Amino acid sequence: MRKLLGVLFASAIVWAAPAMADQPKNFVVTIDGVDYSIDPGEKVTVKGKGGAEFQLGLRQSDVGSFHGDFVSFQHGKGQNVTSTQIGSDTKQHMMATNLGSLVLVQEYANIDPRSLAELMLKQLSKDDIRDGGEMEKKPGKREIASGVTLEGLTARIVIKKTGVTRTIRMEVMTGGNSDHGIVAVSRIDNEAGPDDEKMIARFWDSLSVKY
Repeated sequence: MRKLLGVLFASAIVWAAPAMADQPKNFVVTIDGVDYSIDPGEKVTVKGKGGAEFQLGLRQSDVGSFHGDFVSFQHGKGQNVTSTQIGSDTKQHMMATNLGSLVLVQEYANIDPRSLAELMLKQLSKDDIRDGGEMEKKPGKREIASGVTLEGLTARIVIKKTGVTRTIRMEVMTGGNSDHGIVAVSRIDNEAGPDDEKMIARFWDSLSVKY
């Protein structure tokens, strides 16, 4: 009986191997009209027209690009952008880290959002103010990658609690015309690390709009 079970188990392994090999891949690359199925991290052998063989590999880029209706920006490969329709004419795109750093963009169609910086800053900082934070704010500008200059507010919120001082930096920038535009926001805590700093810097350096 034990010997029979061993034979059956070995047979199961032999028959499972072709089944696993037939599993569909996540990507298909077409070269000279021939499709090659491949997953990230894999390599496949490709034969050229002259009969020469070469290795084809696929990996995820360290930097990804997000594209909305008329806004785009870059982000790291470990950062996800979530999009939400928050009104009939408004879409919100956001990415955040476990340390509380935040990037947020709202796209407005049929609305001029250039007067919303003060309201947005108030909404996003109310919990910090409730915790005893003191805010310093001033007008600010950002010339972004597409050549457009955004205007709005920069703020610094200092929270002193149980002997620990936290400093939060925020920017709320707006741009657009009479019937559409964007509100762009970043927020980072002084306790956040270099990865969060890089996320914020990459966002502002790559932010682009077309409207």
